[in-house]
Parts: sequence; C-alpha cells; structure tokens
Amino acid sequence: MMSTPKYEGQRTGFSSSHRSALHRYVHDRSVLRHSLRYAPSHYRYLYSMRNFALLLAVCVIGSTQASTINASTFGYNVTNATAAFQAAINSAYDTVVVDLQADDWNVGPSTFTNLSDKTIIFQPGVVLRARPGAFNNIYATLFQLRTSTNITIIGYGATFQMNRSEYALLNDSEFRHSLMILSCDGVTVKGLTLRESGGDGLYVGAWGAVPYSEHITIEDVRMIDNYRQGCSITSAQHMVMRHCLFTGTLGTLPESGLDIEPYVASGRAADLVFDHCSFTANNYCGISLVLHYLDQTSVPVDITFNDCTTSNNGVIGQPWGPKEITLEQDEDPVTGTVTFNRCHVDNSQFRAVFVRKVATGFAATFNDCAFTNVSQAPGVLDNNPIWVEVTDYFAPCPPFGGVTFNNCLLTYPSTYAYMRCYGYTTTPGVQDVNFTGTVVNPNGQGLVMTSIADTINCAINASQLDAFPPTTLDHMLLQSPAEECSALPIVFEATRSGSDMSYPLPFRYDTAGTISYGDDVHLMTGSLMIPANATNATDTLMARWDGVVETPEDAVIEPVMSAWYTLSSMLPVAPQVFDCLSTQVHEAEGETIVAWPNPFTEELELTGVPPTVPVRLLNATGSVLYEGPAQHIYPGRLMPGVYMVQVQGAVLRVVKL
Repeated sequence: MMSTPKYEGQRTGFSSSHRSALHRYVHDRSVLRHSLRYAPSHYRYLYSMRNFALLLAVCVIGSTQASTINASTFGYNVTNATAAFQAAINSAYDTVVVDLQADDWNVGPSTFTNLSDKTIIFQPGVVLRARPGAFNNIYATLFQLRTSTNITIIGYGATFQMNRSEYALLNDSEFRHSLMILSCDGVTVKGLTLRESGGDGLYVGAWGAVPYSEHITIEDVRMIDNYRQGCSITSAQHMVMRHCLFTGTLGTLPESGLDIEPYVASGRAADLVFDHCSFTANNYCGISLVLHYLDQTSVPVDITFNDCTTSNNGVIGQPWGPKEITLEQDEDPVTGTVTFNRCHVDNSQFRAVFVRKVATGFAATFNDCAFTNVSQAPGVLDNNPIWVEVTDYFAPCPPFGGVTFNNCLLTYPSTYAYMRCYGYTTTPGVQDVNFTGTVVNPNGQGLVMTSIADTINCAINASQLDAFPPTTLDHMLLQSPAEECSALPIVFEATRSGSDMSYPLPFRYDTAGTISYGDDVHLMTGSLMIPANATNATDTLMARWDGVVETPEDAVIEPVMSAWYTLSSMLPVAPQVFDCLSTQVHEAEGETIVAWPNPFTEELELTGVPPTVPVRLLNATGSVLYEGPAQHIYPGRLMPGVYMVQVQGAVLRVVKL
C-alpha cells in the first residue's frame, strides 16, 4: 500500500482562483468529472495532466478570476531570453506558459521571491537552458524560488538543462543548482527533467527567517547526471516525492542520488515520503541520510520510503566508501523514525545498507525489503551486505545501532558475513539491532560481531539457505485499459506459488511499448514486491490527460527471468491507454456533443447532435464504416474494439465491448 503524506487533501497545488474555476468547470461539464479525482484509496496517487491543456481550459473558463500569458509575449530572444523569462514569471498573470520556440530558452541565473498563487507551465519540448559563461558565481541557480506560496510548476516533456562540464572547470562547483526551493509553502513540481547542474538537480531547504520549506509535492521528475546530488533536502516538512528518478550523479562529493542532510539543528526532515522512486547509477550511494547536525533539540525526523528501488550505485575508489543506502548521525541524536517499506536494493557491487548511528537516536526499520545480488565486488575490504558501525573511534560514545529488519530477503555471492556489527573500545556495545528474514548464499557466513563489549536488546533470526526454494511466478492484468480522464487505472498483478512464502519476493520487469513513461503514465521502478507470507502484489498505472488526440498506446510490461523464481510465462502484458473516451466534447452553437455510455455494448447515444448534421463512424485504422444521420448508427453490429465518431470537427473515441 502506498502511504499518503499527512497534508494530502489540504493542498492541490492550484491557486485559489484556479480551484474555483476548476470546480465550476467540472460541475458544469460532467464529461470532465474525473479530471482531478484521486485514484483508489489503496493507491492514493493523484493523477496529473502532462501539459497545459486542462489548465488553459480552466483559465479561459474562469477568466474572471484567472489570467494566462505566454512567456514569449515579453520579448523572447533566441540568444538571451533571460529578461523575457523573468518578466513573465514575475508578472501579475497567475498562469504563465513558457511556450515552445524554434530554439531553446537560453537564460542566465533566475531568482524569484515572494510569488504566490501562480502556475508555471513549460510546454512539452521546451528546454530552459543555462547560457554558457553566465553561471560563474558559485551560487548561481537556473531557477530559484524563495519564500513563495501556492506555486505549481508543470513540465511534462520539458527540460532544465545546465552545463556540468563547464562548471567542473570552475572553483567550488557544488552550489550551481538546477531548481532550488527555499522557505516555500505549497509548491508542486511535475514532469520536469533536471539535467547536468553544477550542484543538485533539485535542492529544498530554507532561506532567511523561515527555517524550512513545507507542503512540497514532486512527481514524475527526473534528476539526471547532476554534479553533486540528484536531490538535496536540508530542511523540509510535509513533502512527498512520487515516481521520481535519481540517476547519474558524478562530479563532487557526496555524489548521491538523494541526500537528506540538514546543516543546523533547526533544520527539519519531518513527514518526508518517497513513493515508487528509483535511485540508480550514482557515484556514491542511492539514498544518503546524514543527520549529524540534528540533535535532541530538533524536531524528530519522520522519513518513509515506500516501494522504492536502488541499484548499481557506487564505484570503486569513491572516497566515502560506496554503498546503496547510508544512515548516519552523531552522539547527541535526534529522535524519530526512518522507515523503508517493500523496497528493493538490487545488483550492487557494494554494501546494501551502511548504518553509523547512536542506538537511542532515530529508529531505522526495513519492512518486507529485499537486498538481492549485493556485495558483488571481490577484494573490497569489509564489503558486508549490512554494516553497522560505532559512531566514534577516538572518544567515548554511546551504544550504536537502532536498526531493525523485519521479514527481509538478502542474497549475495561473496564469502562475507551477511551482517557485521563493528564496535570499538570507545563504546559499551551494540544495541537494538534486529534481523528477521531469509539469507540465500551457499558461501557466506552468519552474523559477525567485531570488538563488541556487550549486546543490548539484539535479536537475530535469519533462515540461511544455499538456494531459493522452488517458486513459480505468474503475472497478469487485473484491469485494463486506462482512460486519460478516468480515475480507473491499469492494474497488473504478480502471484507466486511454492512451499515457502516466508520471505518477500521481488518481481522484476522491464517496460516498453508506445507509451511515454513519465508523461502518458507515471515513471515505474521495474520491481514489484510480494511481501512475506503473501501470495501476490499489485501495481497501478494511472493515465494522464495530455489534451492530444492520439490512437491507443501500449504500456508493455515484460517479465525478467531471475534465479529467485521460475516464470510461468515469458509473454509480456500490454495494457492500453486511451484518450478521454467519454469526455471528448465539441461545442457548437451552445451544444455539447457527448458519446455515452462509453465503453458500450449494444447502444451508443450521441447527445447534442442536431438531426441534420452528418456523423462519420471510423475504425481504429481510419476506414469509414458509416456516414449519415446519427440516429441511423447501429453500433451493436460492430466487432469489439476502438472506434471514432466524427461530428462537426469533433473526434470522439468510443470502445465497443
């Protein structure tokens, strides 16, 4: 089950004027009644549009309260569009469309302060590009948002592009971020790709008197090939990141996919939720939680990862020691919880989890997680899959630990112990380290305690196996197709059968098809976790309304073979995504034309069509099957499939069941 951040439902990311207009529009146009509904409660994924079509409709219909402008209106210049871009964002218009031009939007550093109730839409294909030579200042940021409220940034198909190789030649290049959110309240960012910054792809923190940002939503954002981190969070609360990709960080330390690292005791990491995110191929680690500066006076941390994957992070020679997940804090510890639910660490040369924290600090828990094919690199010192370490080798320090693994799976090929607790003479011992689960390795050792004076409240209950029990895995569609204007998603399921269900089992898959992942449907992780003692798990794909009339698109899900299971079938499942089947409308002379019910079985009614207006019925290939009055269509004779009805310039897509 996906968790929902505590603030969800309080904020939608739209300004108050947009919400009022949108509510009237949805009420008056029942054909759009599903456009901003929540997905089913078991999934809690608020689907979103890919580009600006819905928002423009909202702005037009609610024009008494909302206003829209194209950024190019302010004087787009192909060589230097900074002035036009900044003037547009700072204008009084509450919806600004950064519109597609023949060339990129080449801009210098841009900082925006005290904005409120504004929607910024980057059209598909737009590239906001950092001008060469314009970012010599070490704090120059491509798009910085300070002390602003109720801001929505939509950028499906759009890119923020910086010049990492240029900044690598400059001094202290770690702060030239792509998108920076400072002391803001109510910011939503969807669909952007943040590439090759001279610092972080995304930075969320504080500025001035307000010590944190809050109510932040980041969805379907790709942070690719950035210089310092994919994303840094230094002070935030009530923040969710869904279906995001963190990959390719390389340049200057730390080089993580995600780094949560407040740098003052007043910083916050409270109610942070990461759902279905992927952390891969970063130079240091996928997920780094470094909470040294938070102490007992700080707000307790509350960080949750649900259904996330990390893989292929770290390289030999990285000075901080590569790993997939690192959890650290000092001796005056902040309390709270860090929880990983159904997460998958896969295909790593190095440690899966590194823990260096005080036992009485925040409690770290891994529930139904799988660590597969980890610690592969031969000859790497102390390359144990799970490593728990003393916090100080020089001065007296409290017991270390405070980490629990509940119903977890661990597989690795090396001869190391699957877990090592490494103490020293400075500490009384290890405390509150617990492991329950299954370890599969014919060559490995059990738990190893090194220089441990005492073990306090520790329990290790691992079932160590030489090979996986025989298991068969099946996959199938439970619900398809998905419609862009419907809250009904595609649902696919993985089901296992076998004699041993005591461990979690990850179903690995690749994605293909004509669909654009992250644009038409959300980004996917390539892994679906079946929890321990369960036979099945499901995942969901929501379709987004992009306002573009298209033929049906396929979202192909291809199973991947594994040593963990035998596939009952190698055939992929190929659910389809349709345009708005029942919600494509055309207005002429005050009439709204609607086809319903849709999908249909025997009868299809066209409302709002004048008797004298001809109607054309076409199949999915465009062949005309009928042309004439609407009342003479007999759709019950049709074979099941997708058809199009053309009337007065409108194209309504219908499905015969």
